[in-house]
Amino acid sequence: MENLLKKTSSLVFRFYKVILISASLLTFLSTLLIFRIDLKTDILDALPSKNPAIDVFVSFLNDFGSIDNLVIVLKSKDKKIDDYLEIAESLAKRLKGSPFIEYVDYNILHANRELMLKNLPLFLDKNSLDTLRKRLTKEGIEKQIKQNKRQLLSPLSTPLYSELILRDPLNLRSIVLSSMDKQGANRISIKQGYYISSDNSILLAFAKPLGSNRDIKFVKGLKKELDHIFEAVKKEYGENHDLQIGIAGPYAFAIEAHTTIQNDVVINAVTSTFLVFFLFQFVYKKRFLVLVITGTTLLTALSWSLGLAYLIFGSLNMTSSVVTAMLMGLGIDYIIHIFNRYETEFIQNGDLRHSLDTTLTKTAPGVVTGAVTTAAAFFSIVATSFKGLYQMGIVAGIGVLACLISTLLVMTSLIVFIERGKKGLLFHTQEQRLGIEGISKIIKNYPRPIIFASMLILLASCIGLYGIRFDNNPESIGPQTSQVLLLEKEIAEHFGKQKNPLIVTVTAENGERLMEQYSKLEAAIDRWHNMGIIAGHSSLRLFLPPIDKQKETIHALKGVRDSVNLNELEKIFKKTLRENGFIIDKQYAAYIKGIQKALEIKQPLGLEILANSSDKKVKYFYNSEKLKGAAYLYQKDGKWDNASIVLLQKEIEELGKGFAITGASIMFASLKASIIRESITASAIAFIMISCIICFQFRTVKRTFLVIIPLLIGLAITLGFMGLTGVKFNYINIGAVTLLFGIGVDYGVYIFQDYLEKKQSTPEMAIQHAGKAVIMCALTTIAGFGSLATMQFRGIASLGIIITIGVVACLISALFLLPVLIHYIEHKPS
Repeated sequence: MENLLKKTSSLVFRFYKVILISASLLTFLSTLLIFRIDLKTDILDALPSKNPAIDVFVSFLNDFGSIDNLVIVLKSKDKKIDDYLEIAESLAKRLKGSPFIEYVDYNILHANRELMLKNLPLFLDKNSLDTLRKRLTKEGIEKQIKQNKRQLLSPLSTPLYSELILRDPLNLRSIVLSSMDKQGANRISIKQGYYISSDNSILLAFAKPLGSNRDIKFVKGLKKELDHIFEAVKKEYGENHDLQIGIAGPYAFAIEAHTTIQNDVVINAVTSTFLVFFLFQFVYKKRFLVLVITGTTLLTALSWSLGLAYLIFGSLNMTSSVVTAMLMGLGIDYIIHIFNRYETEFIQNGDLRHSLDTTLTKTAPGVVTGAVTTAAAFFSIVATSFKGLYQMGIVAGIGVLACLISTLLVMTSLIVFIERGKKGLLFHTQEQRLGIEGISKIIKNYPRPIIFASMLILLASCIGLYGIRFDNNPESIGPQTSQVLLLEKEIAEHFGKQKNPLIVTVTAENGERLMEQYSKLEAAIDRWHNMGIIAGHSSLRLFLPPIDKQKETIHALKGVRDSVNLNELEKIFKKTLRENGFIIDKQYAAYIKGIQKALEIKQPLGLEILANSSDKKVKYFYNSEKLKGAAYLYQKDGKWDNASIVLLQKEIEELGKGFAITGASIMFASLKASIIRESITASAIAFIMISCIICFQFRTVKRTFLVIIPLLIGLAITLGFMGLTGVKFNYINIGAVTLLFGIGVDYGVYIFQDYLEKKQSTPEMAIQHAGKAVIMCALTTIAGFGSLATMQFRGIASLGIIITIGVVACLISALFLLPVLIHYIEHKPS
């Protein structure tokens, strides 16, 4: 390595202008690519691309698209949401007219009115059929028409009530809704079919956007469109302090997540940059031109890294988006070691070429070893199938190597260029000591207490290992404060089933068989309700009752027909209208004929009636092309415990061929074992690669062992601390262990390299010489990774916290324990 670095020194000294021009051109091209990088915030972009559980879930999404919706939420603080139905209608009308929206579902009777009217009795239970029978008698008709009249004459009446009465003068909708509510098929208010909470505080509308919630460009446009629509509604009806309008669902989360991550990435990059440069300047008190060189070196490396990231991936996900802060903290480590050695040598001998040769042949080997071990650890994360960690590992690994190359070529070329132009602009000595002499004295005077203390700490850490846990909840990697999630939680509390469903899918070879399978599933769902396994569900029952229920209803219909004079129904209806002062609308004839026809149903309906349904919601439950059906199962609080999942999986298995169950909870439960196994594999690969690199550099197994011991103890302390304090691993921060293999080993490498270079020195002297740079490297790494702790997404924030703890542990171990071990194992007193 020394010969290669000497040739590098010669190359820099002779061709520094060519290097700077080439680097500038490459940086310019990379910067152009950076502006084309997309930032993906969907959790699926961070999960494995080939996993059976994910494949089933994604297949479900492709077949039914149920997750692609935007929930519009109207909230009334005074719990009088039904006073704002006109606003809901206006909002729905504007959404329907938007070029971003395919359709809007805000009233079950509007969406499914035609199907329900034609087949009204089939949606009713036994008690509701009796209510229908009474409603269609002469007395029932007269009572309802008089009630309509009173409602229209009420001072609280609105044009909306007039329209509802015109559409359904016998108020059959209330019978249907009451029946569906009893059957648990749809937990909505019976107030005109709107999706209203039982306490009258929330009204929901569901919009289907035309684009994907993973298309960031579309999501940005959708946000602007929604802002415009909401503002237009406010202008139309004026400001109302009681009414609040919000959004929830995947699209709302995509809007919020993109904005949050984008802001966090910018703030984090700025914060980490400021902290790193502040520390650098505070400790070394460099001249301003040195800060310019440092910034240029780092920005060059970052542009190369992100440019390559675009060429390889085309985008960054929520995990890899933080590499800027990571590289800012790591990249300056190499600058510190190379520049400080260059400065020291130049001040001593005044020869630029000799200083460069000495720096690259004596100090650079340790820097190269540290950078390569760090990059190797990062690259080893490719052993995981999780795209978030995989992409972060590759981009960060490339970034580390880019920082190394930029330091060895760009920074040194800049130094040569400036010093050859005018000497004395860069180098001077005025530094903070950081208490290095005190550390050196402790090492010299108390070697055995240090070993004893290390053993006690290691023992406590080993005890803490038993407390390590993995948090399987997706929320553990989500945002800490999310208005969308808070709103969804509120929706779940009021409607009881809006969040985190498990989905049961059913397939068959033909429509008739699928109908039988669907009826079988509905019977099982009723059983699960009675067993308390589920708290609610949504299924095809909203559009088509199970075949056995239909047969029961058809049999009971005979009694309704016998007690209602169908031939006189229209005559009685019109007469009652005239007596109460109503005008006979021409649509009423079709209305009555529809009721008469519905009461004459004598054969069960099949899936074919759904094929031409105008209700877009049907596709959430039925895929006619693939002959698949879906039902959504909900827990009361939206949280599925492992026992319930296992029980449902067993129940589904007992239903036989053609049934399957999926959902985010099942998907994440299956991923837990996978990511733990793959992370252990990645860590093992990182350890083996690092050991080989260090052994290649320091030549003997004994020296390799000495360098690695502080790393292993630092890792043990980190894991023990997590176990003792309850800090849990999740799908993002579990990558911290592998990263720490590459980051934490550097401190031992730098100290041992310095010790070997000064062959006659003691371990304490090595600390006095290299200790400050090592501490500074750790502090800048903490500034880079520690700044991640301020990010809103828990997974990324916890990654920063764990690595910060690990860096501190590895640093202390390298500063105190390594010199003592060198003293007893390696050092030979003269």
